[in-house]
Amino acid sequence: EAQDEDTILLWKSGDSTVYQRKPLKNYEDFDRIELDASRCFGTCPNFSISISQKGDINFEGKAYTPLKGKYVSQASFPLVDYVFSKFEQQPIMNYKNSYRAPVSDLQTITLRFYQNNKLVKTIQDYGSQSPQELLWAIQPLKNLYLREELDWERIQEENN
Repeated sequence: EAQDEDTILLWKSGDSTVYQRKPLKNYEDFDRIELDASRCFGTCPNFSISISQKGDINFEGKAYTPLKGKYVSQASFPLVDYVFSKFEQQPIMNYKNSYRAPVSDLQTITLRFYQNNKLVKTIQDYGSQSPQELLWAIQPLKNLYLREELDWERIQEENN
């Protein structure tokens, strides 16, 4: 019998491990997703990156990144699908607009989600305090500029 895509949830309940099947649900389709990673008190990479459903990627490396300045690249459709699917399986519109750690000197990740070329949601996460599922979804986009298969074209030198 054919089954829809799904996932298995595991958690501890006393001395037992509980398993539950949970069908994956696609919540939102976004045209473009942007991520800004701020500086921190240390060597956190400081950059901005965006990806569109068409595979257009814009990157600006500001500090502690191997690429400095503004770059563009084109992602393959499997890579686009991989990055977008992580967010489409999240209830993005239901997440809070801001998550904050009660300490100083950490990095802030700002996510912007666009539909029909309009900004529909912004989420700021200071100190990785957003829900774990969202943190997992962020990682492929946050590390996209490090992928070896992308051919980066410099469009502007870094500003000093």
